Amino acid sequence: MLIFLRWGQKNWQIEVNGTPMYRLLRKLKRLQPCLRALNRKVTNEVKKIHEYRDQVTQAQQKLNRDLFNTDLMQEVRLLYEKLMQANEEEDIILRQISKVDWINLEDANNAYFHAIIIGRNKMNGIHNLMDINGNNITDSKGMEQETLKFYKELIGTSTQSLRHVDVEVLRKGKQLQENSRNSLISLITEKEVK
Repeated sequence: MLIFLRWGQKNWQIEVNGTPMYRLLRKLKRLQPCLRALNRKVTNEVKKIHEYRDQVTQAQQKLNRDLFNTDLMQEVRLLYEKLMQANEEEDIILRQISKVDWINLEDANNAYFHAIIIGRNKMNGIHNLMDINGNNITDSKGMEQETLKFYKELIGTSTQSLRHVDVEVLRKGKQLQENSRNSLISLITEKEVK
């Protein structure tokens, strides 16, 4: 944005001969390439976010089929981090756009700004889930139940009658790989908490 301001200011100060309308037209024509580049950058950010969302969805679907694959877990985590960074960049761009629109409308209250934020929240919300059978769940109660069911199956359930653990039976079943076991006991960083 700062580059655009410098470039725009430099081109605006170049003297042009002619009528006032002609001078304005010539100055605006000189700004056109910079405005196109700026617009391209904004649209590329939006495209990047859609691509990251698709990649995260595909990686999560792969992970649903192979829950203990540490490579897929790492891939989902990295893609999710990229998506969050791209979302933050998009938020900044949208805030700048909404501020410009808000100033142009000379809105004395916050109605326009809130409408933009509400639209953004709707776009970022989780509106449906797909269960393990491929059924699409859209109501909030069903999504809550499916999420709880997923994590209960993932983690397991508690029991009052378990007196001891048969180590031999556990060793014959599925086990986490070494790096997955280490990641479960590693320290939590501030970045992960945010």
